[in-house]
Amino acid sequence: MTTMPHLYDDKDVMEEFISCYRHFTPLWDSSSMAYLSKKKKAAGYQQLLKILRRVNPEASIQDVKRKINSLRCCYRREIKKIQASYDSYEPRLWWFHMMDFIKPVLNLNLIATTPPTPTPTSSRIKHERQSLDDSLDEASMHVSMRERERTRDRARMIHMIYIYICRGLLFGVRVACWTTCAV
Repeated sequence: MTTMPHLYDDKDVMEEFISCYRHFTPLWDSSSMAYLSKKKKAAGYQQLLKILRRVNPEASIQDVKRKINSLRCCYRREIKKIQASYDSYEPRLWWFHMMDFIKPVLNLNLIATTPPTPTPTSSRIKHERQSLDDSLDEASMHVSMRERERTRDRARMIHMIYIYICRGLLFGVRVACWTTCAV
């Protein structure tokens, strides 16, 4: 059984993927009006899918989105290492500088070039600043999924309470629904 080559291992495909990603600004430039257009994003995803399918013929749009997220997260992580080392860190990713086009839209809080004197308040603020990150962070995808589930559960609970109130089951008293009440 042969294994499929990984996108990061095929330098030509990786360069083409990043170049194509850069070309389709609706996929990464949140300051652009095209960023809100699903049609323009879909066209970009389709082009990136064609490139990704050279490495993995069974790839889907979801795989393209995951790959974009992975690139952005790795890039962001390297930026943070550079900031934390006060520019003495050299990125290890060969494609790092190819992704510089997304730096303006990542909402990164740049740290001053001279190290500040740490205080309890400044370290807490720094921690809070670091926790505020781009919306496509790896963990945020799982958090938003949990938030959607919680919202759905709350909606179900409210609906069940409404039904119980209408049927008079909640308080043991028959209560008419407010939709049928006469004014």
